[in-house]
Amino acid sequence: MDQETPSLVIPSHKGELHQIDDHLSMIYCRDIDEVNSHLDLLDTSDVFFSYDFYKAVESHVPHGLTFRYVILYEKEELIGFLHFQIKKIDLGESLEAAYDPTAVHSWWQKLTHSVKLFFARRLNYYTLVSGNMLQTGRYGLHLQQGKTLPIDSYHKVLEEVSTALKKEGISISGILMKDFYESQRLEVEKTKALGYNEFSVQPTMLMDIPEDWKTMDDYMGAIKSKYKVRTRRTFKKCESVEKVDLTEEDLLKHQDRTH
Repeated sequence: MDQETPSLVIPSHKGELHQIDDHLSMIYCRDIDEVNSHLDLLDTSDVFFSYDFYKAVESHVPHGLTFRYVILYEKEELIGFLHFQIKKIDLGESLEAAYDPTAVHSWWQKLTHSVKLFFARRLNYYTLVSGNMLQTGRYGLHLQQGKTLPIDSYHKVLEEVSTALKKEGISISGILMKDFYESQRLEVEKTKALGYNEFSVQPTMLMDIPEDWKTMDDYMGAIKSKYKVRTRRTFKKCESVEKVDLTEEDLLKHQDRTH
């Protein structure tokens, strides 16, 4: 006789209920309104885990991004929340953005670009991001105080989300979990065993300035030749740029053009 899987009693909810294992289940949601009642139960006052923040982002979705949300339950107890972003990588669009139609191109360059564009437009990739690509920090996962999510369970959730997306016609080609500071690092060996690779970035773009850098010439003298060329080229392009101090009246006048 087949052994029955224990049933989990989850409070009334919107979204799709998925059972991960005997104890863990998740509610998969396509928009933040389906999650709102659960967010109120999170033990965090961080604005970046708030309904208002997610609603504002959903109202002004950046090009190529789609959002999904997951509420985690351990039996009947809410233990966490996950925020996902699905990033569409359009190779054709990237090629077009990098191509300058005003520049002088040989017939061979034009032909090569057209051929690349023909094939690139047929290759779109989707990356599942457990985190927020719009900001720095660990904003892909919040666990209630005292709760943990082992990497193998985390992996099962990611697989479940990928499966749900595939049913919606979105096939995931890669998964990115971001950002984990040194004190928040996942179990490295276990993540590698599951097929993940760890890499480091500088999300805050902060750097220590050597004491002997007193002028721009000191900086230019310290960088490699190829970066010197790029820097000089950038300065050249900026020669016609004019710096203007704007008044409050100016800011209001040009608010639709400023960023």
